[in-house]
Amino acid sequence: MFPAYETCYPKIGDQWWLQHPEGVKALIVPTAATLSVELGNEKDVLSTIMTRKVLTIDADSKVEEALRLMVEFDVGSVIITRENAPIGVITERDVTRSAIRGDKLLSLPAASLMSTPIQTAPPNTEIWRAFETMIKLGVRRLPIVQGGKLIGIVTEKDLTRWVLRVFYEPNLPEEIKPLVEGPKTAR
Repeated sequence: MFPAYETCYPKIGDQWWLQHPEGVKALIVPTAATLSVELGNEKDVLSTIMTRKVLTIDADSKVEEALRLMVEFDVGSVIITRENAPIGVITERDVTRSAIRGDKLLSLPAASLMSTPIQTAPPNTEIWRAFETMIKLGVRRLPIVQGGKLIGIVTEKDLTRWVLRVFYEPNLPEEIKPLVEGPKTAR
């Protein structure tokens, strides 16, 4: 991002401290322009970090099916679709809240338990905008939609991997590589 500097130290607030190889430090206050610069060789947009295999079930399916998928794939959510378009999400939190109320979950249709409305983003959304959206809305998953079709999902884990990659660029330590590259399987 700032090639003459070897280390970027994030600060609380809107400032970055950069350490130059000769010991000179610089204070950078990022703007929308500096946040949207290219990092490495690729522009940092959601399509570069999203998981392409997304667990989905039809809205008319039973909650039991959603829970079985979540357990089988060791994930915290399933996207609910109608005619292949995302309309909601069932999360571990939704299940817990429903169980505490005493709902007879397993036989309910998935649509009755899902959180709505579902916030989505196009694949060309800049990653920092996704961070902003997710924090403002208090969501941990952001389905990626193009032409009305679900093509991926970005989760907090994907964003954490991106932060690690950006922080360590261009010299990603070997012990960090597996964390950053992480599996790209359904979640």
